[in-house]
Amino acid sequence: MTNQDKDVPHAHDLAKLASNLAVVRELPPEKQSRFYECNRELAKQRIVSAYGTDDGVPPDTIFDRTKAEEALEQGQFVVSTVEALIASRET
Repeated sequence: MTNQDKDVPHAHDLAKLASNLAVVRELPPEKQSRFYECNRELAKQRIVSAYGTDDGVPPDTIFDRTKAEEALEQGQFVVSTVEALIASRET
């Protein structure tokens, strides 16, 4: 089997990587927990939104406006948290 024949993993855990950063571990516990939860949920949704489910259900039948709005809110929370962490290190 060549490298081209291997399936590339469709998942990675950014929350786990972020948990290695001291600046993230310094967040208040409830914000830290939400940060990790949002990262994991967005990663899980990203995979399904791109590829559908393992049993062949296409992405456009899984996601609706409500789910899209939830994902947007989670993404905005993650981005605003990261921006705040960066700003706190620049001062």
